[in-house]
Amino acid sequence: RQYQLGAVFDVVCALTVFGIGFADLTPAAMLHYAWECRRLGVGIRHRSMPGRFSGALAWIALVETGRFPPGTPPTLHAAGKQGQRPVADLVDRYPISNRPVRQLLIDYLTRRAAELDYATVVSLVRHVAGYFWSRIEQLNPGQPDLNVPGHIYDQWRAGINVRVDGAPRLSVDPILLAVRSFYLDLHTWAAAEPGRWAVWVAPCPIAPSDFAGSARRA
Repeated sequence: RQYQLGAVFDVVCALTVFGIGFADLTPAAMLHYAWECRRLGVGIRHRSMPGRFSGALAWIALVETGRFPPGTPPTLHAAGKQGQRPVADLVDRYPISNRPVRQLLIDYLTRRAAELDYATVVSLVRHVAGYFWSRIEQLNPGQPDLNVPGHIYDQWRAGINVRVDGAPRLSVDPILLAVRSFYLDLHTWAAAEPGRWAVWVAPCPIAPSDFAGSARRA
């Protein structure tokens, strides 16, 4: 019972720290949580066992119950040895049919990764490649570029209000901000490097009005 409570404690702490629902807890997020707990010397068992990783038992439970995707290392220790994954590998976690757009995402996220920590990169990839583009392709197979039709955007915008498990998403603002930044970054970069980025410049489908009430949601 003590070990069960410890595992639940670590999962709840990770969800609270990252501000996500259970369905959105990824191996990368859990690994980042474990490393930060060890670095800061916090966690349910750190007083009696300094240097230990928080979340080790939670990791095993999440793997064995199928909450983590196939291929996830069986233990937190093994995942730590595996190290950080390249941006291309993170993007390829999501089904993307359009190969030029896949390469654009890799190029864009690789450039952004130079100024971000790994957990933030993982989150950004999930928002832009996973929650945004892969779902756009599901709604509109064959979508050729970033110029998303209005009716497709409306369907996507409604869809992200619900998580994979069917529960309401607590906040869509991080997703909207990541996607809007993606479009605006391409606009900015195209001015300095038109040969590389200008072909992808498109109107951002996310209007400022989509953030109405964001202060209250925060």
